[in-house]
Amino acid sequence: MSGPGEGVEHRSLPEIIATTLRERIIDGELQQGARLVEQALAETLNVIAAARAHGFR
Repeated sequence: MSGPGEGVEHRSLPEIIATTLRERIIDGELQQGARLVEQALAETLNVIAAARAHGFR
């Protein structure tokens, strides 16, 4: 019998942001090598500045 949350992967916000950006590049939504405007991406991803800056590292 499984308990609540078992088998659920928990990732940090920076990991989620990095994965999302990577997927958008692979899917062609963002061009590889294109300049990323942090403020525009933050609005698109609905994240605050501190988390956004950490996700870009």
